[in-house]
Amino acid sequence: MSLLVTLFSGLGEGSRVQQRLNGEKVPLRTLLLAAMVDRLSVLLYANTKDAKSGVNRPRSLVAILTGEDAETNAGTESYASGDDFDAARRAILEGGNI
Repeated sequence: MSLLVTLFSGLGEGSRVQQRLNGEKVPLRTLLLAAMVDRLSVLLYANTKDAKSGVNRPRSLVAILTGEDAETNAGTESYASGDDFDAARRAILEGGNI
């Protein structure tokens, strides 16, 4: 057990294990870069004709990466286990609904 703790403590905060334990979907560096792009795109959008009428606002990369974007999540399903997935797959293949 102590070997595992020693190895784990040597991992950087951007490692997949650390991300998993902290509940992060995307590395912090990626989120910060996406946030900068979001701000820049809003600044550029503000100078367009669309901004004056409030249409075609740019989608947020941060929202897409974190799964908070409604357009990206539309029609997405997740399953708690492989058995749940197999049952849903069988239902679709047999022509039934889930």
